[in-house]
Amino acid sequence: MLVLYFVSLGIKWIKLKSQEWTLNSEMELFILLIIAGYFSAHSIVWWLGIGGSLGLLRVMVLIIPLIAIIGVLGLNKVANFLPEKLQIVFYLSFGWIVIYPIHS
Repeated sequence: MLVLYFVSLGIKWIKLKSQEWTLNSEMELFILLIIAGYFSAHSIVWWLGIGGSLGLLRVMVLIIPLIAIIGVLGLNKVANFLPEKLQIVFYLSFGWIVIYPIHS
């Protein structure tokens, strides 16, 4: 999902450069800013040791749903560049990549 997150960031950057801006783009940018702000604030607090922060995963779990939303948006944007028959193969392969580690 992290790779799709960065793909989505790249596509977002290209859209910004090409002036293709929509309401959906504003929502995605808002989500990205929340993720970046939360991650940055947590990292700085952990680095400085303020408030006895231990850099715990339980704190960072709060932004995982937002990263998943951005990842799915990135997945859809990548799939939209492919022909329809390849989209099916793309989604099936991605599903296998996600499910395989859970069952092995």
